[in-house]
Amino acid sequence: MNTPDTVIDTYLASWNEPDPEARSRLIEAAWTGDGRHVDPLADVTGHAALGELVAGLQAQFPDHRIRRVGSIDAHHDQLRFAWVLVAPDDTVVVAATATDVGELAPDGQAAAHQRLLQADATSRSARGRARPRRLQRISAFFGPMPDAVAA
Repeated sequence: MNTPDTVIDTYLASWNEPDPEARSRLIEAAWTGDGRHVDPLADVTGHAALGELVAGLQAQFPDHRIRRVGSIDAHHDQLRFAWVLVAPDDTVVVAATATDVGELAPDGQAAAHQRLLQADATSRSARGRARPRRLQRISAFFGPMPDAVAA
């Protein structure tokens, strides 16, 4: 069963995987075919584009790793988590913790209240078989939150 932790850990493992074939399998396990990743530097859709995005980051930061910080906050089909980019010597490269906000793909079968009450991110098909949920979208924000401005 794919819990939000499993989906996000697989997603992050894809960013850390140097082998293109193994990385592709991780991307396929974590993402829907039309999954979209949006951050300040990129807006890509689909497995191949996601793989290219990851390869580009790995070329820019050889031997660096993305590490999740803390737990995943999830409700309904939405989730968020924090991460840092670390150098081979384990120093944090990104000055502040980054936050990603994701959406798990809808299954079209389970009613909203059933998803709400389910303890994991696995959906049930019409025949009652468990179907793993995968990411539909990630939106990433880098750096600290901007200062709130009073209205």
